[in-house]
Amino acid sequence: MALTSATAYRADEIYRAGAETLIAQSSTILAGPVSNYSKHILTQSQPGTDGIPLKWAVSGQLEKPQILKGQAIFEPIRFSRSEQSIFLPKDPSVADWETTYGELAPNDQAVLFLGNTSSESILKVLPSGDGERDLVGLVKDIISLQANDNAVERVRDWLSYLERARHDEGRRAALRELIHAPVKWTELEPVLQRLIVKSQVGPNLRAFGFGIVAFAVTEQKWGPSQLQAVNFLCRLFSDEQDTKLVLQYILTIKQVLRYSYDDVLRSMTKPEGQQLLDCLKRRESMRALDPPIQQQYQQIRASYPGLL
Repeated sequence: MALTSATAYRADEIYRAGAETLIAQSSTILAGPVSNYSKHILTQSQPGTDGIPLKWAVSGQLEKPQILKGQAIFEPIRFSRSEQSIFLPKDPSVADWETTYGELAPNDQAVLFLGNTSSESILKVLPSGDGERDLVGLVKDIISLQANDNAVERVRDWLSYLERARHDEGRRAALRELIHAPVKWTELEPVLQRLIVKSQVGPNLRAFGFGIVAFAVTEQKWGPSQLQAVNFLCRLFSDEQDTKLVLQYILTIKQVLRYSYDDVLRSMTKPEGQQLLDCLKRRESMRALDPPIQQQYQQIRASYPGLL
């Protein structure tokens, strides 16, 4: 997932829902190797053999589906799914997290999410492969974590999973679940400190971690710890050396500034916004800003005259 993907969709889409949401909504989840795979081109760039496929449908069958959740099904189940070229605008029915798993290839496994045990109730069909594309492994992990009915233990388990998850999609799911639990900031901050600051995870997860903490600030999830969470964001922003990540952080900071600003009073009425403005000033005073970052500063100054 590219760094810019966090800005491509509304914050409440990427920070509120993910694989864990679909898993919770599904009463039955099946997986297995695809047999009788076929691909039917629906539209292409131009007629004839020189045309590039733009939209197509793939179909197949699970002969002996593995039951990941729900009741056993003892007969083959057929499925189909729509796919399209990356050159077309994103299909709004495809959630951001689903793009990790790409297109369904003949050697993939298919994961079927059903509303009940009927093939007519298929909610979603997604591919599963190796490495970051191991959706089957992610589904198994999340089903196990969601099965615990004890809210306190479930928070503890998700905090543990946030650190031990094999892939970033699992960590993102853990962060979403923890934010909406909600987890106390005093419980989450030490884990984020180890995961994002000390373990040097990749830039995509750093951007997501920064973004979801900021999102939770605007949702007032942290109660009396709001300013502690903002201070954590300031430390990440001040210490970041990657220009692309700094730009991503500033775009996220802008969301918190909008949340904190009163258009009528023309002032930052929430301390979170003022704290972030102070953080922006400190970074500007400490080091020369690259041209793209200078441009962001200029936009903030134009939006909030006299405050930065």
